[in-house]
Amino acid sequence: IPFTIDVLDVNDTPTGILLDNDTIVENVSGVAVGMLSIADPDTAPTANIDPNKVGKALWVADVGKGSYPAVGPDGTIYVGEYDKKRLLAVDADTGDVKWIFNPNNFGFVNPSVSTDGKTVYSGCNDKKMYALDSRDGTKKWEYLTNGTVFVHAHDETTGTIYAGSADNHVYALDDSTGELKWKYNAKESIQICLAV
Repeated sequence: IPFTIDVLDVNDTPTGILLDNDTIVENVSGVAVGMLSIADPDTAPTANIDPNKVGKALWVADVGKGSYPAVGPDGTIYVGEYDKKRLLAVDADTGDVKWIFNPNNFGFVNPSVSTDGKTVYSGCNDKKMYALDSRDGTKKWEYLTNGTVFVHAHDETTGTIYAGSADNHVYALDDSTGELKWKYNAKESIQICLAV
């Protein structure tokens, strides 16, 4: 949760600030200089942060390595695991795994989720781009390229997934069916971010 520390005495720049539970301590012999609080301009009064919940893990999930997670509109976290060779959905409240997709023991990378939360997209080192049902992880479609699909971007206004492959091509795929719209030979492996 982002927060701001307001310095009231501009002549005394704080250094070495320590946030401990709900107390702000400055470096001068541990003098408390304030309390953390949540201020919502739409409501009153200001509520103090519960010190029993600050800095403690709510849950931990063993999700492996190799990908950036995506978060759906319902808070579900989707993680492509390159090392454990699976794509999974994790409940953000509990850390429980909702489903695992691993049809062929290949690693998944950098999933994304549609804005309506119904579809999860991910590239894979089996040379395919996948679309999965976000509720249960069932496959909606797959598209085979000639190299690992490391990155992709989604343009929902045109209904297009742009998949970058290690086979030197960018593929424009229909986001509902996975059908090829066009492909472009970039003459180099596509392993960095695509932007729409």
